[in-house]
Amino acid sequence: MSDLYINVSGVTSAQKYPIDAATNAPVSSQIDHLQIEGGTYYGIDMSGNNVTVDTVFIQGVKAVGIRVGHGSTGGNNTDPRIINTTVSGDYFAGATNASSAILTEILDAGGLTLQNNDMVGGKIGTLINPQAKQTVFHMFASNTVLSDSAQQYGMEIDTGAATSTASDMKFDGSWTANAQSMDVAINNNGGGNVNGYMFVGHRFYLANGDAFHAGTGVQNVTITGSQFCGNSSSGTGVFISKGDSGFIITNNRMPSSCGGEGTGNSAIGVSAAGANDHTVIVGNDMNGIAYPINFTVSDANVVAAEIAHNIGPDRTMSIIAASTTSTLPANIADYAEFNTSDGATVETLVGGWFGRHVFLHNQTSGSITFGTNANICNRYILAKYAYVEAIYTPRSCWYLH
Repeated sequence: MSDLYINVSGVTSAQKYPIDAATNAPVSSQIDHLQIEGGTYYGIDMSGNNVTVDTVFIQGVKAVGIRVGHGSTGGNNTDPRIINTTVSGDYFAGATNASSAILTEILDAGGLTLQNNDMVGGKIGTLINPQAKQTVFHMFASNTVLSDSAQQYGMEIDTGAATSTASDMKFDGSWTANAQSMDVAINNNGGGNVNGYMFVGHRFYLANGDAFHAGTGVQNVTITGSQFCGNSSSGTGVFISKGDSGFIITNNRMPSSCGGEGTGNSAIGVSAAGANDHTVIVGNDMNGIAYPINFTVSDANVVAAEIAHNIGPDRTMSIIAASTTSTLPANIADYAEFNTSDGATVETLVGGWFGRHVFLHNQTSGSITFGTNANICNRYILAKYAYVEAIYTPRSCWYLH
């Protein structure tokens, strides 16, 4: 189907999809150079094998612009493609009227390609939400605007049932901006399988809440070479819920200002709520933000993590008290300073994870002794005004040298 103009007017929510490329599960069908305008509730319904939507413009959507995989399960809607396509919602961020529009809704797909698209306005720009027995996996999204100026989420990924799977997706050179809630939200409300996401060179801009939010039950997310700019100071750059694991956050830019977007940024760069095993936060620029990294160790010393070489924590000093049990704060700094309790003996240092390094500085007027009755590997006497490096080892104790 090619070179078609459809003007929709006077329709209600009972309207059917003007373009049905789903009911008969077509194979190798192509819809290109198509325009739908006039205030449609629905646009294109696609499900089958190798169905392509190319160079399509759908304007003023009230419900769903493009729906993918409604009639299939198990990811058997194979290799669909949406390319060079623009969908706009009926209302945008900041409008008085509320939008219910989902511009792209993906329910079941194996090998979906999203490329060079523009999703503008609506309630949610891109929604990936497999229901019972549905699967969305092996997805490729490149050089594409997943959302701009959505009234709620830019992109949301969620599950509708325990038998739902949303996994193995790569977002390369993609964009989410100006969402009035979160730019990207990955949830698992259905208790399904939510696992394996790569954001490479993604731009998280102007979110009114968290720029990236991982809810409970999300595993194995990589965010690398990306920019977080102009996001609300009330939100977090990357929020990781308690128990989520396998997050790799490397070589991103999230300083106090960047990208020519807005006048500030998220007050917290990365916040991990606890029990976040196998976490890597390395090489990020968090210069100038109030709390670069908040890493909560909620289950004492059971997680492995690598947090190092980040601009921001490298120039921050935590203030702690020397006592039998001394606690490093969750707000990560490369340096911690003892400023009270002259002559104390520290037996337990709380706040470690396997591989943690921290420099301890004695700013008291006397020496501080580290004993070996709890989680200190080796006895050490820290002279006044001196420094010592502490490393949390696989033996569940701090080695001081």
